[in-house]
Amino acid sequence: MEISAAQTAEGTAVKQKTVWQVYEEHLEALGQRLSELGKTQQRAKVAAIALAAGLAGLVVRDWPAPPAALASLLLAAVAFAFRRYAQSRRRGLDIARRSNFYTQGLERLRGAWTKLPDTGLDYARDEHLYQHDLQVVGERSLFTLLRTTRSEVGASRLADYLLDAVPLGESRSRQEAVHELQPQLALRESVAALGEYSFQRGEVQILERWMQFAPVPVSRWKPGVMLVLGVGLAAAGLLALTGLLPLWPALWIVLPLLGAQLLLLLPLRGLLRDRVDSAVLLADELTVLRDGLRLQQQQAFLAPKLKGLLAAVQGADASQRIGELQRLARGLEQCRKEWFYVPSWVTGAEVQILLAMEGWRARYGAALKGWVDAWSEFETLLALAGYAFEHPEHVFPEFVADTVAFAAEELGHPLLPGKSCVGNDVRLDAEQRFYVISGSNMAGKSTLLRTVGLNAVLAYAGAPVRARAARLSEMRLGASITTADSLLDGRSRFLAEGERLREMVRLAKDGPLLFLVDEIFSGTNSQDRRVAAEGLVNVLMQHGAVGALSTHDLALAAIAERGPMGGVNVHMESEDAEDPLHFDYRLKPGVAARSNALAILRMIGVLEDA
Repeated sequence: MEISAAQTAEGTAVKQKTVWQVYEEHLEALGQRLSELGKTQQRAKVAAIALAAGLAGLVVRDWPAPPAALASLLLAAVAFAFRRYAQSRRRGLDIARRSNFYTQGLERLRGAWTKLPDTGLDYARDEHLYQHDLQVVGERSLFTLLRTTRSEVGASRLADYLLDAVPLGESRSRQEAVHELQPQLALRESVAALGEYSFQRGEVQILERWMQFAPVPVSRWKPGVMLVLGVGLAAAGLLALTGLLPLWPALWIVLPLLGAQLLLLLPLRGLLRDRVDSAVLLADELTVLRDGLRLQQQQAFLAPKLKGLLAAVQGADASQRIGELQRLARGLEQCRKEWFYVPSWVTGAEVQILLAMEGWRARYGAALKGWVDAWSEFETLLALAGYAFEHPEHVFPEFVADTVAFAAEELGHPLLPGKSCVGNDVRLDAEQRFYVISGSNMAGKSTLLRTVGLNAVLAYAGAPVRARAARLSEMRLGASITTADSLLDGRSRFLAEGERLREMVRLAKDGPLLFLVDEIFSGTNSQDRRVAAEGLVNVLMQHGAVGALSTHDLALAAIAERGPMGGVNVHMESEDAEDPLHFDYRLKPGVAARSNALAILRMIGVLEDA
């Protein structure tokens, strides 16, 4: 199945329709299919029950025995009807997952994505320099908006894309891949429908736990001998149960075989006991990975990154190898069932399967990590392509080398609804090294800092940015926006901010840095704040950083006026002195002319009018 080729026509159609219309049309079509399938499923169910009842009636009623041909025909009909019912039920679950894909897409478009539970906090880093400050992870975060991956391993790789710095060449290759995948709606729908059930999430932690067990040394002859003994025990038992072999002769055969089997089995069971539970869990958790790799192997791409990911899984037929491991895990799962537990224990079936899984791990364990990495990165690129598809007005930024720059026209916050998002022109480069943003409370200073940071995160991940045009160079990111005190750690807000800024200085010494600091050094007096802020900016400028800092303290405006450092004073404030909350959220040149703090306090009743 060549999904990518089929997407060309659909990608063209999207240019003529809104994304909202495309999603609604797909959702309506799937609803019609589900309705028709429900009728088919109900007919198959009724037929199966009726035929089963008829067959049971022939057996239990005191009637002459039916001809063998008739009984066989009825039995086959019952089996066929139940099979049709099971097939229609599986197709119904598949359609339901596809419908959910479009339903969630519409929720994102209408802004209801903030209620989704995927926060990305499970993948958060310790002491990271911007993950919480920019709302990359957490409730109503960038991760929540972008997280359309089907598997947990894909979600983990998405977090890597958003939180880890990469060379500019890697960002370029990601961007090419996302651009090629952007129109591939059918492919993203197929990924959303992977697996048999929605609860199957492809949790790689289970696979990693199983892979970490130490190899079990086993002589080559033991599995073969145990197999022969197990077959002998099963055959003797069946012969005794059917009466073809008298009880005492059967015992004379079974007891020696059982003794030899236990002599070999018991030591091995002790060695393998610790990995049984992890191995059994693979039966369900490998489904998404197996089907995803199969889907990935069926594609053809032009972008070098996508071609590399494809080559990583096609050579060894990764999906087939994963399927082999899953079949072994399903066999082990059956061995643990009550109806087969004793026979599997006696015949050694469970140990045989565990040894076969150990053999699989020895052959393919080294390649497995590469397969998982290729699939998780493919999923992440598809998620970013889905974001690009749902925001056709956003642009892919231009990456520039041999300079330090972040420049954008009409740059908007990626998480804000369209009606409330105000764009601003931003330019930070060798001439305009940093902004000192002054202004009123609630005027949008912190939001602007996050706007710059989040769009940089999107750009380096390979996604489009919310702007009319954008260009940026390779830089590391550092932000101090939500730094807070910690009673348990014995740190004041000032100390916490100082430690964060120290790490940003360290980063700047290692290479270009984009710094974003809100209310710099607000935990100290105005004089010390100005001296400390000027010293910090001076150090950052010496190491080639660019960025922005915000403040209510107008004395800090003097830092930007020192010509050699390349600072620029800009401000955000209310346009109406009589209405302190009337903001246009536009970045304006110069220093803020007025404050709204007292007006806000009077408005909410804290202070009385003079």
